[in-house]
Amino acid sequence: MTATSSALSGRNGRLTDPSPRVLCIGVATHDTIVDTGRYPAPDDRVIVEEISEAGGGPAATAAVTLARLGVTAGLLAIVGDDIEGDAVRRGLADEGVDVHGVATVDGMRTARSVVIVSREGDTRAILTRPPEADPQGSATVPPAHWAERVRSTTAWVHLDHAGWAHRAALGIVRGIGPLISLDAGYPMAGLDPAAVDLFAPTAAVVAHLRPDLPLAAAVGAIAAEAGTIVVATDGARGVIASDGQRIITVPAFHVRVRSTLGAGDVFHGALVAGLADGYGLLDAVTRAAAAAALSCTGLDGRSAIPTTEVLAAYLATGSTAGAGSMTGSTGAPTERHDDRQRRG
Repeated sequence: MTATSSALSGRNGRLTDPSPRVLCIGVATHDTIVDTGRYPAPDDRVIVEEISEAGGGPAATAAVTLARLGVTAGLLAIVGDDIEGDAVRRGLADEGVDVHGVATVDGMRTARSVVIVSREGDTRAILTRPPEADPQGSATVPPAHWAERVRSTTAWVHLDHAGWAHRAALGIVRGIGPLISLDAGYPMAGLDPAAVDLFAPTAAVVAHLRPDLPLAAAVGAIAAEAGTIVVATDGARGVIASDGQRIITVPAFHVRVRSTLGAGDVFHGALVAGLADGYGLLDAVTRAAAAAALSCTGLDGRSAIPTTEVLAAYLATGSTAGAGSMTGSTGAPTERHDDRQRRG
């Protein structure tokens, strides 16, 4: 495999930081998003409202979210030596994401998706082309410099499904080096909540792991058994989290949704940003839920990700279905969201 990486100028012309506080590892894609009133029928022709090009991928979008929220972030990902790969790298660099770890592989095609967002029924369909390996099939092997990038990270490593597959090769072990966050969007091979400091599954993954329990009880049980923080997203129903002792519930925020593309990835990036910045779990989850909601006001998964200032202004309006709460083992409330409360 022939791979190259370089330091590109970030937002406002500053160079990206070679030692990020948070390093995201996984997938970066180039997306085409189509906004239409309805899905086309066979042999149909539909006039669309908008066709947009944007970067995507769970780890890449989480990294952009971190950067928007003022946390120095980097990305380890592989792209091809094509137009899409160049667009992915430059889009990340323009957001201030450290792209030293974005490797360009000769002879490989960059992952790409076409997303059809239909206002009829508020649904979407995703057509995706996974990254195509180089002729030697070595694109799935992490470049040698990635392990050093992990060791130089100061606070968190955030993994999506592809990052999870690379963790052993990169020497990512809980309790050694940065804290570890895992975006578990679906069941993965060898999935082990105890291997990470922050386990962030969907409600469907929680149900897969603990089909014998209701969602809240299952989240609490996984957290207690694994000795880790569990934060489960449940779509429009909000978020349920636990540190093994208490259950946190945060209702969904109300926004005018244009597209939910990338909302989960934004949530995970904002959640790690909050924890890295010293917010308590309830506040960090609430801020992440608000950031994800705001991202849904845009067509693509990136353009409406809030900055720190926009997020603070939105939270100040109280535009939520209800304040988040934390309950102890007795079910009695022990804490309510207050964005002003932070650890030092």
